[in-house]
Amino acid sequence: MPQLVYVTNIQKFCTHDGPGIRTNVFFKGCSMECKWCANPETIDPYPQLMYYRNKCTGCGRCIPDCIHEAIKFHHDGSRVEQIPGKCKNCGTCVSACRQEAREIIGELKTPEEVFGIVNQDKVFYQQSGGGVTFSGGEPFLHPEFIQKVSAMCKAEGYNTAVETCGNFCLSPVLKIIDLIDHVLFDIKIIDEEKHIRYCGKSNQKIHRNFETLLKLTDVTPRVPIIPGINDTPVDIALLCRFFTQHKDKIKRVHILPYHNLGLGKYEALDEPYSLNDVHPPSDEHMNGIKADLERCGFEVVIGG
Repeated sequence: MPQLVYVTNIQKFCTHDGPGIRTNVFFKGCSMECKWCANPETIDPYPQLMYYRNKCTGCGRCIPDCIHEAIKFHHDGSRVEQIPGKCKNCGTCVSACRQEAREIIGELKTPEEVFGIVNQDKVFYQQSGGGVTFSGGEPFLHPEFIQKVSAMCKAEGYNTAVETCGNFCLSPVLKIIDLIDHVLFDIKIIDEEKHIRYCGKSNQKIHRNFETLLKLTDVTPRVPIIPGINDTPVDIALLCRFFTQHKDKIKRVHILPYHNLGLGKYEALDEPYSLNDVHPPSDEHMNGIKADLERCGFEVVIGG
C-alpha cells in the first residue's frame, strides 16, 4: 500500500530555504503552535476548510450542499456565515462556490507524486545547484516519506533540505539524515518558560535535537524576531550564549523579521490571531540584533 501524507502546497521557483532554485513541499501537521505562525493551515494534520470572505458574494449556493448544515445566511441576508463547531471539513460546499471562496487545504500525496512534481524543474536545479526543501508544518513527522522522496532526488543529483521546528522524535530522523544536505533549524526562544507560553511546548527536546544534528549535517539556525516576545536584550544575550556553545559547528545564523502576512489565513480558518498588536521590527532593530550576534563571532543573514 503506498505511503500517503497530507500536503498543503508544492511551491516552485523558490530562491530561499536552501541553495539555488528550489521546490518547497509543505506538509500538514506540526508538533507546536507558535502564536506567530505564518502557515496556520499546516498545524492541524488533517484537511481543513478555508473560507475567504472577501471573495464571497453571498449567493448562498453552498448552503444546500452542506450536508452538516454548517452554513447559513446572516440574519440580514447580506452574506453567508459559518456556524461554529458544525463544519466537518468534508468539502461538499467547495464545488458549489463559483467565486472560489472555499477551499479544502490538505491533499494526500504519495512520494512518487511529490517527486514527479519536483522533477519537472530538473533543469533549474542542475543549473543552479538547487533542489527540494521539505517544509510545513513539521516535515520530520514524516521521516519515511522524506526518505523516499530524498532518495529519488539524490539519485538525480538534487540538493535536499528540511525546515524544522526541532520538536521531533530523533531516532527515525537519524536513519535518514545522510539523505539531507541542509537542515534549517528554528531556534525560537531560549527561555523555556517563555517558549512554552508562546510555542506551546518545552524547548528541551529541541535543543537536544539541534545539538545532535549539528554533529551530523549542515545545520543553519534560524531565529524569528518577534517584537516584545523574543527580542529583548535578555533574550538576545541568552541566544548568543546558546550559539556560542556550538560556535565550531555553526557557519551562519539567519534572523527572520516577524510579519503578519498570514493573518488572512487565520480569518479563512475562522481562528483567532493573538498577536494583532505586534508589528514588524524596523530595519534598525534587525540590524542591531545582527550586530549583537556578529560580535559573538557569527556570520548573520537577515532573512533567507
